[in-house]
Amino acid sequence: GSDLRHMILEACNYFELYKESINELNVYPVPDGDTGTNMCLTMTDAAKELQGVDSDSIGEVAKITARSSLMGARGNSGVILSQLFRGIARGLSGKEEASLSELGRAFQYGIVYAYNAVNNPVEGTILTVAREIAKGSREAIQKPLEIIDLLRIAIESGRKALDRTPELLPVLKEAGVVDAGGLGLIVFLEGCLHSALKRTAEKEGTPYLGEEGLSPLEIPDKFENGISSANDTEEFNPSYPYCTELLIKGENISLPEVRKSIETCGDSIIVAGDGELIKVHIHTAHPGTVLEKCLEKGSIHDIKIENMIDQYNETRWSSGKQDTYKKETAGYPLKNEFDSNLKASIGVVTVSSGEGLSAVFNSLGTDKIISGGQSMNPSV
Repeated sequence: GSDLRHMILEACNYFELYKESINELNVYPVPDGDTGTNMCLTMTDAAKELQGVDSDSIGEVAKITARSSLMGARGNSGVILSQLFRGIARGLSGKEEASLSELGRAFQYGIVYAYNAVNNPVEGTILTVAREIAKGSREAIQKPLEIIDLLRIAIESGRKALDRTPELLPVLKEAGVVDAGGLGLIVFLEGCLHSALKRTAEKEGTPYLGEEGLSPLEIPDKFENGISSANDTEEFNPSYPYCTELLIKGENISLPEVRKSIETCGDSIIVAGDGELIKVHIHTAHPGTVLEKCLEKGSIHDIKIENMIDQYNETRWSSGKQDTYKKETAGYPLKNEFDSNLKASIGVVTVSSGEGLSAVFNSLGTDKIISGGQSMNPSV
């Protein structure tokens, strides 16, 4: 249990380093640039809960991880990740510790739970990568292995599957990227590997010098168009513009009934959980209708509704990769006088001290940067 807890905490910290790179690859199911953020937030909720856990039971740690990640799950990728955790928890239920073969079987449960949660599973996504990771791990544990070896094999299996995602999902191939959620899962496993290596070094009393990992920024170089084309070519379908998420709490709630009640309300439907706590994710044109239908099944909590058109437009604008946006903003943010020709309904002005910070604000998409700092800030 302490090993698993340490792995998840380490993986959460490791993932934070790469979440923006993962966001850059996000073109499916909606090019709104939040896959890395959603997965990171899901892990963070699990990590927060685990920080106060002192149990050494692997079954108990897995159970807490599954429930807390479900309650904090964000987006398609986050809910799917929470279901992988839930299946692993099912496989490790009641165990104080687990062998590698038991851990491998638990991951198989995770695949089943993840596929079952998605209304229309699509190949070439995180689901495909997770399945191939499980397959590679299952074959590997037929021989005696250490956990570090198993994690390396799992990561390598995942990388091979990730490379194939553009062949399975045309939208990825057109954009010249691999699946963002699949990459996120591999980065998570790399975090687990770093944890295992650190723990081994501690036990042996040797310094941990790290291990060269996968750099998400390098992956799109394998494809002809590169990351930039993801923002250049993808168009957002406004038929179901509201990403709606919520929890349903109650007793003996039927997942199939919840899924059936909302299946005509939109797409990207994921219904996951158990009879007492259910996570619902859907892209819809009528969030109110979804809330009403869910309210019939139990009390609703943690409601989140986001307009994906806004997210999409913001992602395209802030990327700086669109020619139109390049022309509108070329050189402007670093000027020290206002440009009356820039038309916008709302803008962000930052006060910055030094070229380094100004470059950071510029990369984040600020409209205007004014020189300032301690004792030299301008008036409002």
